[in-house]
Amino acid sequence: MNKELKIVAIFSILTVGIIRPVSAESIVLKSSVDKTTIAQNENFTLTVEVSGEKANAAADPQIPDINDFAVYLGSSGVSQNIQIINGQMTVSKSHSYIFRAVTLGKFTIPAAVLKFNGKEYRSNPINIEITKASPQKQPHSPRTQPSRPAEQDSETIDGENLFLRVQASKKTAYVNEPIIVSYKIYTRVTVTQYGINKLPNTAGFWAEEYELGTQPKIYEEVYNGKSYRVALIRRLALFPTDAGKKTIDPMEIECNVRVQTRRRSIFDSFFDDPFFGRSVRKLVSSAPLTVNVLPLPDHSKPANFSGLVGNFDISSFI
Repeated sequence: MNKELKIVAIFSILTVGIIRPVSAESIVLKSSVDKTTIAQNENFTLTVEVSGEKANAAADPQIPDINDFAVYLGSSGVSQNIQIINGQMTVSKSHSYIFRAVTLGKFTIPAAVLKFNGKEYRSNPINIEITKASPQKQPHSPRTQPSRPAEQDSETIDGENLFLRVQASKKTAYVNEPIIVSYKIYTRVTVTQYGINKLPNTAGFWAEEYELGTQPKIYEEVYNGKSYRVALIRRLALFPTDAGKKTIDPMEIECNVRVQTRRRSIFDSFFDDPFFGRSVRKLVSSAPLTVNVLPLPDHSKPANFSGLVGNFDISSFI
C-alpha cells in the first residue's frame, strides 16, 4: 500500500513539473476600445493586449478589418508592462491603433488574431455604436469678449511657426531597396495635442512601421535659420515593388495649439501664464514625396535571384 502511494505521489510531482511550463507559455489576447459609443468622424483607439510569460517573443497581432465603418489612421505605439509576483513574471504588451468612425450604426469589431508556436489565439469581439455628432453650442454670456477673427489665428500660427516635414533617406532607389521615410512636427508655438487625420497612400510599396512609443521625443533644431522644437511622430520603411516614378501623398494632422489672448489692460499681464491661454485647432499637411524607383539590372543577375536587395550577414556553424 505504501509503495502504491509513493508511486502516485511521484507521478503527481512529475505531472505538475510537466504541465507548469506549458501553462506559463500560454498567451492571452484581449481587445478593448477607449469608448463604445462614438460620434461620426470622431477618432477612437483600439487596444490589443498580449499577455503571458512569452508575450515578448510573440509577433504583433493581426488587427481586424473594419473598413466598412471605420478608417485606419495609424498606430500610436506599443506599451509594455512587466510584473514579478512571488517569483512569477508576467509580461503584457499593449498595441494601440487609431481609427476614425465614418458610418452610422451598430457594429462589431471582430477578434484580433495572433499566431504563436503553431497555435492561433483570438481576442474578444467588441460591440460599438457610431452616432451622429451633436452640434456644439456656443455658450452665451454678456461678459464674454468677442474672440479674435480666424485670420488673426492664422497669422499667429502660420506655415513658418508650425509645419509637418517629410524626409526620405533617398529619393532614388532600386526595386525592393528600403527607403526610410520620417514625419516630423516643427513648431515655434505650444502644441498641446495632435492627431493624425489622413495617412499617405503607400500603394506600390511594401511598408513596415517603426515603433516610436506613445510619447514622441522633443528636441531642438535650427532649420532655415530659425530654432524649432521638433518631434518625430512617424517613421516607416518603404520597399518599392516595381519600377517607375512614385508619389507618396501628403500626411495630414490636426494640432491643438495654445495661443495667448491680446492684452486689453495692464492687469491682463497677470494672465500671461499659458494656463490661461486658449486652444485653437490647426490642420497641417506634409508635402508630397516623389521617389524614382529603378529596375534591377539584368546584367550578371543570377538565375536563382529571388529579388532581395540590401546588406545581409550570413553565418553558419556546426
